[in-house]
Amino acid sequence: YNSIRSIITPDLAAISVVFIACSAVAIFLLDRLVGLDIFLKSK
Repeated sequence: YNSIRSIITPDLAAISVVFIACSAVAIFLLDRLVGLDIFLKSK
């Protein structure tokens, strides 16, 4: 863990940004799908 933390390369930073962005999009889409599903069941 210490070696990874002390050596931060641009490649590692780019991979981290892409991973965080994909996670945020996935959470947003799941929230929208679940919200729409509950909305349709309530009608």
